[in-house]
Amino acid sequence: MSERRFQIRVGAHPSILFATMPVSVDGVTSDKLIARRYIAGEIMPDFYITNQISVGMYYLKGYGFQDDAVKNTDFITINAKFSDIRLSKRVSLGLYPQFYYLKMDDTDGFYFSSTQTLKIKDFPLSIASVINQPIQSDVVGGQDFVWNVSLIYSFGNQYRSLN
Repeated sequence: MSERRFQIRVGAHPSILFATMPVSVDGVTSDKLIARRYIAGEIMPDFYITNQISVGMYYLKGYGFQDDAVKNTDFITINAKFSDIRLSKRVSLGLYPQFYYLKMDDTDGFYFSSTQTLKIKDFPLSIASVINQPIQSDVVGGQDFVWNVSLIYSFGNQYRSLN
């Protein structure tokens, strides 16, 4: 375990979100892809209990520039990381649960989310799943349970030149 158990990171970045919107040009309305410009700042403190277990939080403040889109976004999480949980000599599990609060202008919601990973040592494929469960929300599109499963291929840091 490193001597530095506490870590804090800060960041800022621009972002562009794309949405399909009906647009009228010369009296003809059609769906067009519209870019929404945002800027965001974030802070991420983490406390490492061991190399495989940590607890932390994440806060993001976003500001939108367009008048017809979300202007202010606040996103804060309380999270934990349980990585490399050994299930056998070669199989490990990662659990990354979090509770979060999302506020977008006048709407907000509380949620539970978790990512799970299953890996086999020295094997390039792994499986991951993300779940998202609203606890209470009036955010548009944020009232339903959502989940997925992903198959991941890792290169294993072994590359060769194709020259």
